[in-house]
Amino acid sequence: MKPGLPRTTDSHTALATKLSPATAHRLDQQIKRAFRHTYGAEAGLRTLVRLAATEMMRAGASREAVRRALIERVEDHPGRGKPSLLTGESQSAALTRLMLGWCDEICARAGTESGAS
Repeated sequence: MKPGLPRTTDSHTALATKLSPATAHRLDQQIKRAFRHTYGAEAGLRTLVRLAATEMMRAGASREAVRRALIERVEDHPGRGKPSLLTGESQSAALTRLMLGWCDEICARAGTESGAS
């Protein structure tokens, strides 16, 4: 066995509350595209949100930790978008609402699958 940092429950929990750097970067890029309304941006974002939620759930994250990580990605984004002329809702609020809906689908599915085991 190679020497290294011992894996503890605390470090495992810390990892489960954050997105992997690669997934966070991909989400940031896709959020940028969504704010610009580029073709296919919403479908790509949905795929990445599902990937992020699945990764975090498999690492032991709670539903709330996954939701918090996704909210942070949008809130930390420099271009948060203009409000809708029809609803007054900001683009970031609308995007966050969509992302959390997709996240909840994955978390519910994960809860069903773990409950069936």
